[in-house]
Amino acid sequence: NEALNEIYVENEDHESLKQSIMEYDNFESLILPKDLKIMIYLTSEETAIIYRKNKKFGKSIEISKKDELWKDAIETVSESNEMELAE
Repeated sequence: NEALNEIYVENEDHESLKQSIMEYDNFESLILPKDLKIMIYLTSEETAIIYRKNKKFGKSIEISKKDELWKDAIETVSESNEMELAE
């Protein structure tokens, strides 16, 4: 999937890239949010979901709170089962 995602970026196929990232976990997804070319095409919600899928709950919540995506933040806390994040 990494190679396919690179092709989507090169061809500026934003919709296919988003769909691939949201549907498939078979790629080094933590690299994606750090790649500025790709960040342009992702919403904060999608970036937070990538972090949540990779169990980086703190970073996911940080992004969600910054953009006032309260529902996403609550879902991430719930999924994490970490009392510290809930507080």
